[in-house]
Amino acid sequence: MNHKLLQIPKEVVKCTNLKHLNLLKNENVNWKQSSETLSKLNPKIGIYVSIYDLDSIPKQLQSKITGIEILKIALDKIPDNIIHQKQLNYLDFSCDSYDKNNFTIFPTELFRLTNLKYLNLKYCQIKSLPQEILKLKKLTKLNLSYNQLTSLPTEIGTLTHLKILDLYNRHLSN
Repeated sequence: MNHKLLQIPKEVVKCTNLKHLNLLKNENVNWKQSSETLSKLNPKIGIYVSIYDLDSIPKQLQSKITGIEILKIALDKIPDNIIHQKQLNYLDFSCDSYDKNNFTIFPTELFRLTNLKYLNLKYCQIKSLPQEILKLKKLTKLNLSYNQLTSLPTEIGTLTHLKILDLYNRHLSN
């Protein structure tokens, strides 16, 4: 029996209290067939997709995407198609101990995404956090666990919306 989601069900448009539509790990969605449903969704609904889906979603509907997950790719830079998604509030680059991203330097392109509330950079090999982190004023959760950080800039204290700062498995010196 095939249980894969092939298109976004039209019925979700009728869910008047819907706040988030998580479409992660649905690699078989036909985005062209789902375009009509996507276009009718309330613009306040957060829609989360995988990086693999982003280029398949029609350009005129990409602005509805508020969250992207990029897992197990072993990146060394931020993909260009993400930097143009200024509306993003959720970005997950987390990996596991086998498929690490190799940023080493915090990707400064992320500072263009000023609507980010959730940023997960677990296992990205980051060695330092730049002072410009203060540009991400809306962050409520920042996961920097399993990186190579030894200190944090004092500007981290200017992130007044930050509720969760995950530094698991870090040995900070200050």
